[in-house]
Amino acid sequence: MTRLALALLAACLLPGCSDDPPPPKPVTPPTPVEPPPKPVDPPPTPVDPPTSVAPTLTEQAARAVFDRWLAAQNDGDFEAYAATYAPRFFGIKRAGPRTSRFDRDGWMKDRRRMFEKPMTVSADDLRVTPGPGTARVRFTQTWASGDYRDVGPKQLVMTLHEKQPRIAREEMLASTVIGPAPQDAGPAGVRFVRMLDAPYVILSEPVETAAAPRLLARGRPYVAAAAAPRSPHVGRAVTLYGPNGRRCGGTIEEVVVLGMVIPHFGAVQTWDGEMQPGGKKASADEVAAAVWQMSDGGGRYLAGKVDKAATDCAGAVFARLEGPDRPAAATWRPTPVPPAQQNAAVEQIRRSDAWKDIQAAYEAQHGAGAGPWDGAGVTRITARGFTAPGGAALAVIKMDAGLGCGGFGGGLWQAFTVDGLRLTPIGQPVAEPFTPAAAMDLGGALPSLIGVEGYSGDGAVYAPKDGAYAPASTLPILDLDCPC
Repeated sequence: MTRLALALLAACLLPGCSDDPPPPKPVTPPTPVEPPPKPVDPPPTPVDPPTSVAPTLTEQAARAVFDRWLAAQNDGDFEAYAATYAPRFFGIKRAGPRTSRFDRDGWMKDRRRMFEKPMTVSADDLRVTPGPGTARVRFTQTWASGDYRDVGPKQLVMTLHEKQPRIAREEMLASTVIGPAPQDAGPAGVRFVRMLDAPYVILSEPVETAAAPRLLARGRPYVAAAAAPRSPHVGRAVTLYGPNGRRCGGTIEEVVVLGMVIPHFGAVQTWDGEMQPGGKKASADEVAAAVWQMSDGGGRYLAGKVDKAATDCAGAVFARLEGPDRPAAATWRPTPVPPAQQNAAVEQIRRSDAWKDIQAAYEAQHGAGAGPWDGAGVTRITARGFTAPGGAALAVIKMDAGLGCGGFGGGLWQAFTVDGLRLTPIGQPVAEPFTPAAAMDLGGALPSLIGVEGYSGDGAVYAPKDGAYAPASTLPILDLDCPC
């Protein structure tokens, strides 16, 4: 093969010299491309907050409910009491070491039994914390009924029900049983009155106060007063009544703690400078401080000073704090008891077991021939009559006798309905020397009797119950004197 042929053959073996198509060139895969991001939904348009945010339950509204709640208990008005509670309610009751929990139905059943007897409920150191739709009310409660009395911190939680504040939770946080206590409010909110530099209405048991006392009265009793902490009673309307009906109306302008005591005669002589020749009389401030110290432990009461002069309300015997839908008190008019009726009443009383029991004690001291006890020594038989607007009549006879210090003493009283010359006894005689000053009609057949009991001038209210008269409220005066 010639050189030319070999060269041609070599050239044909080079790429591209074949009749077949050339193999495809390798393709580099394209670089992956990220898919475009999905469009993002725009943020939701802000929604304005609802315009029906719970309104604030104001302190004023909470206090108004609290005042109704407190007054209903002292007045014995169960329906008014129940109306202060919300339909959804939870309560915790503590009495000494015992704790009980109730829903609304259970609470009302328990409290209805409580309302069967007169009670006294007072609240001290009241604090209200309002907020949106709720309020917290905290205070120290003193509760007394009959011989039971306890004290401790309590709180109420109020909420709005149908736009009205109601109690949704009540809890007695602690209970300390402290024994019997006098009651200050009898039937239908009867409250005792003390006439001093102005009329003072007794409200409840006292509160703690560090204020300096001032002397308001000398005599039986001596009275000192000290300013009390803020009280919801300030500004409340009050009506004062006497034996013949309404005496005056006013407003409580100040709340004080009254210390009332009948001092030992030796203390009075010392204050008057009579214990030694040329003795110096004590100042009013010194006497006030002494009276205040003596009254500790049984002679102090919370009282509201009425914005009236004592002369404007002269003759007032009792008072009532005014409230919604409270009717005026209707008093029975004082009327004399003819001597023939009084004598007939005395003869009936002498046939009673109560009179005979006192007679037996009298004869044990002075012998069987000593005569009737109601004729011994200084004898006081008094008769008070009262007539209703409709004509019904009542006679109250008190028999009280005593031979002096250390000797015999006895007393009782009996009420009668009067129909012409006919006298019908109401229950049995009550073995206490009680003199009624006023009779108040509360809607029943018989009135409640308000007056003075015992030998220290204690205030007392007797109310009709089961065809007889029973004690409903007392205002004891602390007596430190010796009658000898």
